[in-house]
Amino acid sequence: EYERIVRTRIHSLGLDSSVFLTGPMPSDDPRLIGLFQCAHAFVLPSISETFGMVLLEAWAAGCPVIASATSGAKQLVRNGENGVLFEVGSKPSFLHAVERTFAHDEHRQGLGAVGQRMVQTQFDSRVLGRRVRDLYKDLCVGKRIAEQ
Repeated sequence: EYERIVRTRIHSLGLDSSVFLTGPMPSDDPRLIGLFQCAHAFVLPSISETFGMVLLEAWAAGCPVIASATSGAKQLVRNGENGVLFEVGSKPSFLHAVERTFAHDEHRQGLGAVGQRMVQTQFDSRVLGRRVRDLYKDLCVGKRIAEQ
């Protein structure tokens, strides 16, 4: 029912050629990367989002993000720097976020580039692997000190 309402609204606004609804896709679907790379922006309008892995996926492909200011998004998005946040349930806030993102192509593309650099430097599997290794190293040293 929700999809029907959204499709009807998209059609009534004349946005059929501008909005692409993928429907459910598994997270390991290789088409996702291509979709992120082709998109002008990714919008995450979640009411609740604990981490926002999909934001990292969008950024990894260089796609700018617009996200509702939920706990997960607020931990990742630096508003105006690597994405744009809007208040949950606030139509004016959402519209402002979209307008702010699309006001200048260079700015929009810059948001995606900054997000992509953040993913590469903070969330790359090698970076995360080193963090886990260092955590275990610190825990082992702490255990040895506690045993003395």
